[in-house]
Amino acid sequence: MTMTKFEKKRTKFLTFISENLNHTNLYISKKLKISTRTVTRYRKLLRENDYKILKEHIMHGNKEAE
Repeated sequence: MTMTKFEKKRTKFLTFISENLNHTNLYISKKLKISTRTVTRYRKLLRENDYKILKEHIMHGNKEAE
């Protein structure tokens, strides 16, 4: 199954955040051109799952995980 544009983008964001945990939310948000609130949500999501990017995190809300 190929990844959609949304899934590729979200994977990129989650990967960057997990690799740059020591940087501030502001730095990451400027680097990725997303809001600091989004960075905070993604950090929380990663923290709750031991910094592993799961398939459920990448999937769009309207799409079912296979």
